[in-house]
Amino acid sequence: MHCVHTKDGATSGRTHGVLGFSWMVGAEDAFLAQFINTAPGHGEAAVTASVDMALAYAGLNLAQYWQYDGGLTTPPCSEIVDWHVLIEKRTVTQAQLDVIMGTTHVTGGNFRLPQPLNGRIVTGCEAFTT
Repeated sequence: MHCVHTKDGATSGRTHGVLGFSWMVGAEDAFLAQFINTAPGHGEAAVTASVDMALAYAGLNLAQYWQYDGGLTTPPCSEIVDWHVLIEKRTVTQAQLDVIMGTTHVTGGNFRLPQPLNGRIVTGCEAFTT
């Protein structure tokens, strides 16, 4: 999952920032539990709901992440994004994963295939020590 943010007033350069997460099967994800059973399926009308975004990163080490300049993952895939992907994984139950797979109707995965680095530099950050 990634949360996309736009920079207010920016019209050129890196106009978007993304905070990315990954999951592994384990305990229930409280963030997903807020809306997973009411989220629309593929092709269904959008719904509006209040979501506590702080639950998306609660308990994760925000000081450990990968960072790179890249593009949007959907067309036109513009190179306008400052990516930050958290290293620590969230957990999702098999039941939650089944709901996601059932509502997205995606075979083979809902993701863009890995792309060449094309000269990009991927850096990381570790927790600061004092």
